[in-house]
Amino acid sequence: MGKQNDIIQGINQGLDLALRIVEKDGVDELRKTIDFRNVSGCSLNISRKDVQAATEKMKYHSTMTAIAISLTILQNDFFFSNYQMEKFNELFAEHVNKCCDNPALIKEYCEKAEEAGIFLKMDKEG
Repeated sequence: MGKQNDIIQGINQGLDLALRIVEKDGVDELRKTIDFRNVSGCSLNISRKDVQAATEKMKYHSTMTAIAISLTILQNDFFFSNYQMEKFNELFAEHVNKCCDNPALIKEYCEKAEEAGIFLKMDKEG
């Protein structure tokens, strides 16, 4: 009986989420959320918009962390001047924006690193 209760509870939570999405953003947003979940396998009890907002925040935080670490290493270990660090920061931001516009570029960047003998994995599992 416990498993049946879990299923019923899951259905109720799904209906509640669907109702909240429709009330807040309309039926079209519910359709987009359903499509998003079918593609992503996301089974969280939050809307697609909320998942995307959280993802954007994580991307931004990860990018800022990578920039901060890179700049620190360039300054401390490679003795980059302030000008060189500013130029690096500008170029880094430019390349991040290119990757945001065209995610396929990330694969090209990884291949370029492989040419130098550095093998980057884009997923933790792989």
